[in-house]
Amino acid sequence: MLNYYDFISSTSSDKKKSDPLVCKLLYRPPSFLIGWVLYLFGFSANQTSFLATLVALFSLPFLASTLSSYFIIGVLMLFFVSILDCADGNIARASKTSSQVGNFFDALTGYVVYAFVPLSLSMHVFISAEGVFSFIHFFGIIAGVIAAITNILARLIYHNWINSYVSASNLDHVKNKPNYFSRISGETGMTGIMFPFLLASYLLDNMQ
Repeated sequence: MLNYYDFISSTSSDKKKSDPLVCKLLYRPPSFLIGWVLYLFGFSANQTSFLATLVALFSLPFLASTLSSYFIIGVLMLFFVSILDCADGNIARASKTSSQVGNFFDALTGYVVYAFVPLSLSMHVFISAEGVFSFIHFFGIIAGVIAAITNILARLIYHNWINSYVSASNLDHVKNKPNYFSRISGETGMTGIMFPFLLASYLLDNMQ
């Protein structure tokens, strides 16, 4: 078992530098403590990824609710999902158990978030209409559907390209090579500005 300092040190400086800005400030720091605690309790990286997926699924009805307290709980649960999304990698590096299976479970959490969270938010907008149908409510539903489909579609196209055209020997090089797609995806995704902006928009009453 590693102590807390060695646990943190197992994540390289290059990995820390590659994190989105919000991740560096908001998610990565607590992910070391939470990851270390889970590591001490015997959680594997894959089990941590699975836990993140369960929390993401459990947040969906809270996000669809029009009760402020429930909605905020749902958003806070998503913050915790992002922390766990960092923690599973911390555990994998500390325990030297990084694998393709681990990459699959790690990606699964992102797929759940990007597929179902926009739909829950669109349901939130629709329920908030209180029977009044207007363009803004219709647009909210359509925007949720489009957000869910396009993000997942882009990821599927990317992974299909990786599997079809990139050899196994060059896989890590291609995935770790800086590019605009990965940078934009990271900065706007679940370990980027996505959830802070969601919480801010609700608190500022800009959901509708």
